[in-house]
Amino acid sequence: MNRFLKPKPYLIFLIIHSFNNLAQDTLKTASLEVELMMHKIWALQKNKNLIIIDSNIKQYYHHQSMVNLLSEQTPGYIKQYGAGNIANISIRGSNASQSSILWNGLNIQNAALGQNDISLLPSFLFENVMLELGGNSSFNGSSAMGGSVLLFNQLKVNKAVSVFISQSIGSFSAYKTNIQTQFVINKTILSLKMYHHSSLNNFNYIYKTGNDLVEKEMHHSAYNTQGILGEINYLTIPQHTINVRVWYNKYDREIPKFDAILSHQNQIDESFKTNIEWAFQRGIYASNLKTGYFYDVLIFIDLLANINSTNYQHTYIADQGNTLKFKTSNIYFGTTASMYQSKHTNQYNHQLNKLAFFAAFDQSMFQSKLNYNVAVRKEISSLLNNPFTTNIGLSYVIHPKLKLNTHFSNSFRQPTLNDLYWTPGGNPNLMPEEAYEWEASANATLKVNQLEIQFKPTYFIKKTANWIMWLPSNGLIWSPKNILEVNTTGIETSSHIKLNLNNFKINVGLNTLYCLSINKKSLNPNDESVGKQLVYTPLYSGQSTINMIYKAWSVLISQSYTGYVYTNTDNSNWLNPYYLLNFKTQHHFNFYKTVMCLQFEISNFLNQSYTVMNGRPMPLRSFELSIAMRY
Repeated sequence: MNRFLKPKPYLIFLIIHSFNNLAQDTLKTASLEVELMMHKIWALQKNKNLIIIDSNIKQYYHHQSMVNLLSEQTPGYIKQYGAGNIANISIRGSNASQSSILWNGLNIQNAALGQNDISLLPSFLFENVMLELGGNSSFNGSSAMGGSVLLFNQLKVNKAVSVFISQSIGSFSAYKTNIQTQFVINKTILSLKMYHHSSLNNFNYIYKTGNDLVEKEMHHSAYNTQGILGEINYLTIPQHTINVRVWYNKYDREIPKFDAILSHQNQIDESFKTNIEWAFQRGIYASNLKTGYFYDVLIFIDLLANINSTNYQHTYIADQGNTLKFKTSNIYFGTTASMYQSKHTNQYNHQLNKLAFFAAFDQSMFQSKLNYNVAVRKEISSLLNNPFTTNIGLSYVIHPKLKLNTHFSNSFRQPTLNDLYWTPGGNPNLMPEEAYEWEASANATLKVNQLEIQFKPTYFIKKTANWIMWLPSNGLIWSPKNILEVNTTGIETSSHIKLNLNNFKINVGLNTLYCLSINKKSLNPNDESVGKQLVYTPLYSGQSTINMIYKAWSVLISQSYTGYVYTNTDNSNWLNPYYLLNFKTQHHFNFYKTVMCLQFEISNFLNQSYTVMNGRPMPLRSFELSIAMRY
């Protein structure tokens, strides 16, 4: 049997109805460290665009990775190298290295690669998912130039013992299993999440041969991922909370080649992440200490080319933050220490140390009609001279139904360890990329009886200096250089319509983005990209969601449009626009003390032929059926 296809008879029930009386004290308390983090986010980002994925929407994606969730529900552009393969996110015309990913407030970007593969992140693991649009290095540190993906675990307690089990089967021999168990004993919450997803991934796609279009089947594209996330939340006394998380993940996949008959390329991503948090609150003062250790291994194998390359990454982070809450203002200050150790087979073995200091202040005036905030951050690095960053926001409520916002920030991205030390070609003289961004937005709300309409347009401009690009030099050797100056301007819109009529509810959302990201200057005199749109940066894109609920039935219809995408720097080649329609429906029913959910979905409903990355075709229409049980 193929090693990527291993249906397993997972555990069906471990729990019986007991211990309910042990949960009462804990049921009255929330996860304090998450509350403190969320308060900090709201206070400092009232003037920014922050997209929060609704929990009712998120439940449709519990069998899928963050690739599907973010591509269908946010304006982030997902650069995906084929179904089941590497994927990363681009926000507001930035590249993948300029968008950070934070897990419970800690940056999990790979210091060697400078980006994170979001196909490795099952959406099932995270209770809260947010997308911050725009640079914010003062809050999130290096790489937060285009925006940030914020992932949070928050244990939700409603009984002493709870169990969630789901199983799906889909096209291309896909099998996906998720299990979560949770216990509450006195003041302790124990949670365990396990998952196993596999697929032969032998989908059909349209291939162009001359003037003919031929339908072909994908080969050597299977994947197998499995992992476990354990959490312990302990409320020592009413003012203290301790939370421990341990997460193991392994993703083994085949990498197809489209320019050859056979491929013998494989990639294995294995990671072990720990996160320990302590939170304290008394009176106006609150404190939070987070520590993290991340161990990541990336193995790339090409048997035909005799390549076996391994990258090891160790990350140590300690973050301490303090909050002083007053009636109309808040003060925040803290520090973050981090150490990155990276070793690559036959390449390099280096270490990067950083120490960052952070301070912020927010103030509400005139009965909360006027709000402003200021944040500053300075990172001291053992290898680079990183810039001082600021974040200034202002909002004013003109009318209860209309609020105006403006925001200014400067942000940066330090070169990766590969940029600095790759052999041959690494450039230890690189400077950090630095960006200055300003945005203005309006937030209008209209409520009429059970109907609510929200509309938020945003205009933004950004100038990025010292943009790093790898270019050929000295023959065939490629080397990174601070070569480009990029100007980005754009208009975003976010619209929502909600209607609640007794047993019928409908929620319609629409995100649109016009993004002009132009290379304005290059140190290379023969650079034909000057004055051109950046590669893999669509000028127009949009996503729409329609969620309808009637009694025990619900339907989710998601649509997305991606405009022309240039694939080379002189804009002479491009990928055609494509429109995708996905359909999901659920039916909930009760069985004894258990809630059952049956879900059926159709992806690429219209059977569109499209590619996200040049030469990497995506699947035609596919189906998935799942059943979930919650006790």
